[in-house]
Amino acid sequence: MTRRSCQGFTLIELLISVSILSLLLLVGSFSYSLLADNWQDVTKKFDIAENDSRAINYMISVFSGIFPYVVYQNKIDKKAVLFFTGNEHRILSVTHSGLVGEAKTELFRVEAITNANGKLDLMYYASELSQPIIYADQKVELEQGMVLIKNMDSVSFQYLGWDSYQQKYQEPEQYISPSWRNRFSGITNQLLPETIEIKLSKQGKQTSIVIQLDKTSSRLLSSYYQD
Repeated sequence: MTRRSCQGFTLIELLISVSILSLLLLVGSFSYSLLADNWQDVTKKFDIAENDSRAINYMISVFSGIFPYVVYQNKIDKKAVLFFTGNEHRILSVTHSGLVGEAKTELFRVEAITNANGKLDLMYYASELSQPIIYADQKVELEQGMVLIKNMDSVSFQYLGWDSYQQKYQEPEQYISPSWRNRFSGITNQLLPETIEIKLSKQGKQTSIVIQLDKTSSRLLSSYYQD
């Protein structure tokens, strides 16, 4: 009976095998690193989009809760007006759907502010309406603030409404339709705007939000304008 000798790997074969295994591990490690980075980017973008969407819903809730809050214009001229002022980048009013306090009725300001990156952060400042506002020029501290949306390219608010209470309620033959404008004052116009349009732009994506306000708000002041 013949005996067969057992042969092992030569040194060269072993070195080649180790080199191939090392190359496979290197390629696998690099591929995993790319996949992990891509996954982190995707999840980060998803989190940002989710936070922005939540912030937009908060903003819709706040603006939808705006109500006609009657104040005097000032201590000297005690003309009844509505507490609301807005321009292209800022709104100050009172809402039933606040975000920062336990009591939902808040005096609030939403404002676009330029950040350190040159982008715009949409900020929300508010204070619970524990004490009534009596005069339109009364100073009230907004004690709490939060960032709604970060790093936007542009923000603008537009308002649909009339110049005055009298213009809205003039005779049918003289009726004038409401018009869009980039400023609106319930103190000057003695009305709330009928509609607010919010235009947001971030990373090339445009978003437009249209919110209807209380269209009968001026009836609270009707007794002041009766002949």
